[in-house]
Amino acid sequence: MANLYEIKYIHQDMPKGYLGRRKVWAIDKNKAISCFCSRRPSSDGCTTTKKGATIWIKEVNEIPTSD
Repeated sequence: MANLYEIKYIHQDMPKGYLGRRKVWAIDKNKAISCFCSRRPSSDGCTTTKKGATIWIKEVNEIPTSD
């Protein structure tokens, strides 16, 4: 069963202080990141999105849903 995850990230092309958020349905945190990003994040969280933007992932949280 899939869970809802929220990915919080900093976008390279946005103004300083910008914190982006993306909600993704996935089996686990790693799958949630792979749905949004084209490659695995480096040790500091830097990666690229599937559209080619450079981002730094700050946190990935599971959002509780009612059944």
